[in-house]
Amino acid sequence: MAAYAAVVSLMNNLEQIGNHPRLSSCFDDNQIQSLGEKLAFLLEFVEGVGIASEEVKGLERRIASAAHAAEDVIESRVVDQIHAGFQDNGPIFSIDLQMIMQGMSLIQEEVAKVEKERPYQVQQPTRHSRAGRFSSERNFMLGFDEVHLQLLDRLTGGTRDRNIIPIVGMGGTGKTTLAKHCYEHHLTKEHFDVRAWASVSLDYNVRGLLLELLSCLIGSTNKVVESTVDELGEGLHKHLTRRRYLIILDDMWSVECWNQIKYFLPDNNNGSRIIITTRDLRLAYQFSYVMSVHSLSVEDTWILLCHNVFGHEDCPRELKDIGKIIAEHCQGLPLAVTLVGAILRESSMTREYWEHVAQNIGSRLNHDMDDGLRAILMLSYNALPAYLKPCFLYLGIFPADQEFSVSRIIKLWVGEGFLKPHVGRTLEDVAEGYMKELIDRSLIVVSTRGLNGKPKNCILLDPVRELCLRIVYMEKFLSFVGTGSTPAGTNSERHYVALDSIADKHKDPQFFHAMESSLLARTLICESPALLSCKSRLLRVVTEVYSDSLETTLQQVNLRFLAFESICAPIGWIRTYELPSSISLLWNVQTLIMDGNIEEVVAPSEIWEMPQLRHLCFNRIRLPEPPASDDDDLVVLRNLQTLRTALDFNCSEEVCKRMPNIRKLGIFYDDFSGEGQNNSWYCIDHVGYFAELESLSCCFHRVPDRDDLVQNLKFPISLRKLILQDCELHWDDLSVIGSSLPNLEVLKLKCQSVRGAKWETVEGEFPSLRILEIDSCYLIYWFSESSHFPRLEKLVLRRLYRLNEIPSEIGYAAILGNISVFECSISAAISAARRLKKDCVIRVGFRKEKEVAEFRAKLELEGLRSYGLQIDEL
Repeated sequence: MAAYAAVVSLMNNLEQIGNHPRLSSCFDDNQIQSLGEKLAFLLEFVEGVGIASEEVKGLERRIASAAHAAEDVIESRVVDQIHAGFQDNGPIFSIDLQMIMQGMSLIQEEVAKVEKERPYQVQQPTRHSRAGRFSSERNFMLGFDEVHLQLLDRLTGGTRDRNIIPIVGMGGTGKTTLAKHCYEHHLTKEHFDVRAWASVSLDYNVRGLLLELLSCLIGSTNKVVESTVDELGEGLHKHLTRRRYLIILDDMWSVECWNQIKYFLPDNNNGSRIIITTRDLRLAYQFSYVMSVHSLSVEDTWILLCHNVFGHEDCPRELKDIGKIIAEHCQGLPLAVTLVGAILRESSMTREYWEHVAQNIGSRLNHDMDDGLRAILMLSYNALPAYLKPCFLYLGIFPADQEFSVSRIIKLWVGEGFLKPHVGRTLEDVAEGYMKELIDRSLIVVSTRGLNGKPKNCILLDPVRELCLRIVYMEKFLSFVGTGSTPAGTNSERHYVALDSIADKHKDPQFFHAMESSLLARTLICESPALLSCKSRLLRVVTEVYSDSLETTLQQVNLRFLAFESICAPIGWIRTYELPSSISLLWNVQTLIMDGNIEEVVAPSEIWEMPQLRHLCFNRIRLPEPPASDDDDLVVLRNLQTLRTALDFNCSEEVCKRMPNIRKLGIFYDDFSGEGQNNSWYCIDHVGYFAELESLSCCFHRVPDRDDLVQNLKFPISLRKLILQDCELHWDDLSVIGSSLPNLEVLKLKCQSVRGAKWETVEGEFPSLRILEIDSCYLIYWFSESSHFPRLEKLVLRRLYRLNEIPSEIGYAAILGNISVFECSISAAISAARRLKKDCVIRVGFRKEKEVAEFRAKLELEGLRSYGLQIDEL
């Protein structure tokens, strides 16, 4: 909803200007107060609209336009003041702003009239107490049991030839769900050496597909990201050769796509399988076997709908008859049932609203299934509260069926300014709650979760993104440049730029025209690095840009989110770069990300004058001492939550007072041995003062006295994630860490973080630990019992060349389901293989082919099975 986003954004802007010590004096107080009152009235109307008539939609568009116009005037005034060096001309009464406010007054009158004369309508459904209890990821295969078993049988049985299994059916019939359940089934995990999944979609890119498959097989693809299609294909072919693999190619639309990728998938004559989900019968009939997915029966549809809405409870008697009518209207489409179930689950459970749902989806689904599915999706959108609509529409910037980072989108939502503040909660917490609501309503699908159970990456299904783009186009919420399959020319204030490479920019006249003419553009989101050339002075969100110098970018003083890819230089890598003092002119900046070609950034003292900072993410940043001040005049970065990676971080008590709400901190010490330097200057023991700290990464590159360092290491009890590198602790020191951090869930011990050959764990340590990773430590003997890590879920061992074996009991803890052993001794890898059991994923990797052969030979010698193991040549 553009109106809600525009009004809330402007109200947030007015509050930030009012809190600014110099900008607040540039505006007439009475004028700003009057504008705030009008906005509060209009926001109350927008929030309570519910299901809007055409007249109300027209009012919403006018409200959005007026709010945008007012914001343009105000922010232009702010930019003028900053560029002029805050000339003290006193408060200015803006004639332009007054004219806009007069227009708002007319809108207010019409709103009051509409509210008075509008007939009674079905109210927006209120959030029901059951919301969130039954997610769209529920493991529920009603109506698919037979075809599910049939597909599992074809995957794990049959001939040794490479089989290609197309699953064909119309949109919404559950093809992807069926493939996903088989992909994640414990039988396939045990049967195949490696598995990989790629989402194809209509506007597929072969290079992107190959990278997606490789990322499933080798993890990070940073080393091959610049490779050509042929090089990527050869790498994929090599990685799959001699392995029994399962490949899922989801949502493939054409025979041409298959023809472009099939040569990279070898036939190893070992029972490898490829599943293709498609709507295209021509593609499906290319193969000897076709599996069709049909719609659910009427009875199964009703049972599935009840499960989505009520879980294991019964449907109330007064809703049963109308509920069955709704189920019939879903035409047996599982996606339709899931979406409608989410709508009803979030409602107030009144018969009146259920009748409204039945009326809105019935006739259209009966006429045409695709049209009916769009009607259900539109109903899902209309049922969203006003505050969720702009968050949902913003997701249109991401391609369908491709993962997006929840952390990234939350920062972008905050930067856009359309989140309404809540007392006692950070904007990030508010955004996280909004994300959960969209997931509960089945508009977003969680693809991966973090160990705390929170969504880490999500996707938009193809039909959902189609709806999203349609509404984006109608409401002029975003515009897209440089993509052939997305709407363009919407005259929006936000621009999403998707170019294959920066070299193509000058070849795209649409891109050039949009960027040169959009003087009021607010957002520039690029899929690949692009030169910042937009003439707008009001940009607030910019991602993946590079520049001849940072000074050029800092002319955009209205920025709130800046993800800087790189700075042009005669050599590709810049060792040290000093941020100019003009960085403080970014009066409202919240997120600064600079992790491209700059190794170390030196921040000026002015960075302490940027109170809106929330996230500072650098390869390494050297912070200056905070300015001296009386306690009454203390400069505090109260909003700062993320700081990484701080170089030679002075964790003095004074610094801790200046950033009291840090949640994620990365620090890198490289100058302990500096001439005349006092080690205590760094005050590492003061890290414990950060009472809100949840994630801490420490690297100590050159530390002369390790024992003193260990004694000074004190961590806050709030810590959930700890990464240590080059600390050279003793294994006994981990007992102190394990017993003093009851909330610790993730512990990563990286290169030389611990020294000594023997580790004996003790009961009572690490009671909440879920992930343990040990990398490049001199460990030979490890003694532990199953009760010592009661919640351990994942164990990762890397480059432990001398480790004899993994403790025998630890592998049998009931909750431990994922063990990875990479570049360790053969005996350690064998000890992991002995622990292979149901619902446990074990990956073993070696650098050399002869090591893989030796490992397989020892498996056979001990009579251990090799299928179910994922054996990689790294």
